[in-house]
Amino acid sequence: MPRYNFDVKDFLLFEEDVRKMYDMANKNEAVLIAILWLTGARPGEMALLRTTDVTYSADKLKVRLKTLKKGKGGDFKVAERTLEFERAAGMDTNIYIETIINHVSTLPNNDETRVLPYTTRWAEKHITKLGLAVMDKPITPYHFRHSVMTWLAKKRWTLDQLKYFKGANSLRSIEPYIQAVPQVIKLENLKRQKVQESE
Repeated sequence: MPRYNFDVKDFLLFEEDVRKMYDMANKNEAVLIAILWLTGARPGEMALLRTTDVTYSADKLKVRLKTLKKGKGGDFKVAERTLEFERAAGMDTNIYIETIINHVSTLPNNDETRVLPYTTRWAEKHITKLGLAVMDKPITPYHFRHSVMTWLAKKRWTLDQLKYFKGANSLRSIEPYIQAVPQVIKLENLKRQKVQESE
């Protein structure tokens, strides 16, 4: 994980934040937000994402994420996991799922075509811009990853489910999310959550 001059774990994104950023975004930024918010993908996984990694049907979206993992001998190997998301019809339609599908459907379906012209610098620049505009905070792609994992833990996903979704090799990397659930992450987040729950 990159080093920032602030702790990513100090601030959680809420769906209302993400929707405001999405509504302000241009087309590629909207697709980036949709993928990050659905999958919590790592920057490296986003860079490797090709149109053939995104498949869909009338009732499901599947996103295959590939991660370069360093082996014991120092060589790199590709680890893969496929995340599935149910498509709902009508009023319950998930705008992030549909954004990804609509975008990918316009691109050539091959192993060479990137879903986005992604670089870490490009993503951070655009996400930071939108975060500052909506929340007056320098949001990064890792805020999405950390927030998604925390909310899944709050929904009481099992350790194995969280480990698979995150693409983790050990349970140690899941512990921060499990520990964050009953604890105060930040007063600001708790206040915002209470407002949401009272509506």
